[in-house]
Amino acid sequence: MRPGLQVGHHFEFSVQVTDAMRPQFGAQVIHPLYATASMLNHMEWAARQHVLPYLEPDEESVGYHIDLKHLAATPVGATVRIGSTVTQVKARKVISRVEAWYGIQKIGEGTLTQALISKQKLYTATPAACPSPAASLPSTTQTAEVPPAVLRASDGQHGLEFEVLKWETGQFPCSRYDEWLVCQAVTHHKGASKVYKGAFLLRHEIEDWLNACQKIATGEITHFRSDFLEPVFSIEMTLQPDNLCQCALSLSELGSMPDKRLNSEYLTFHLTQADLSRFCNALIDQLDGFPSRL
Repeated sequence: MRPGLQVGHHFEFSVQVTDAMRPQFGAQVIHPLYATASMLNHMEWAARQHVLPYLEPDEESVGYHIDLKHLAATPVGATVRIGSTVTQVKARKVISRVEAWYGIQKIGEGTLTQALISKQKLYTATPAACPSPAASLPSTTQTAEVPPAVLRASDGQHGLEFEVLKWETGQFPCSRYDEWLVCQAVTHHKGASKVYKGAFLLRHEIEDWLNACQKIATGEITHFRSDFLEPVFSIEMTLQPDNLCQCALSLSELGSMPDKRLNSEYLTFHLTQADLSRFCNALIDQLDGFPSRL
């Protein structure tokens, strides 16, 4: 970083809270208020303004650490003032005090650390996701041919194929903190198949599901029910006394509005723990094709 940035440097801007800044999980809006993730996004943007004039041509800043308190609720339509003040300038890190205000009320505060890193190191750290600066935006599709993760029923008549297709690129409002992935689910029932594409899931939601499947496959737990994949995809899995796992699926295809379903399907079948374990391994391979950007 070029010299010149001083402790006390301040940057401030205002933003009006929009519907896109509400907390959303999948296609479900949790409440009509300013989301913590949106506040954090705005705080990081403010803090970034400190370092931009001082970056070397081959250098970039990345988020390194955040300690944030969300102090008060803020409605959609409100104007929020975001401020950032440099508190420490180190060799490879810049630490800022960040705050958010709604009128005279402080609604958020914390500290944010940016790390300075060479672009070459940054863009070669995860080659599948960031082979060059131009690829720092979400990738479009998975380049390697990784087969779908398959939940195969023991009777051979039912099943589910699950495939991660791409990063979300704007159909639903989101920031990079959301880690949205677009997925495809194909159900099989007595020779008939249905395709559900465009389920917008958070990476941690898929990872929670994977973690539960692994524990059921090993007998560590006997039951799991999602409450985070709805309304597009929900699942309940129960390990039964005969060591077969009962899998109950609910899938819905969404229309142009998040609360409008075009059609829904409900499916229940049984599979072995060994098949569930194979599904877990295949799902891990799917996620490896889309490395986390956080």
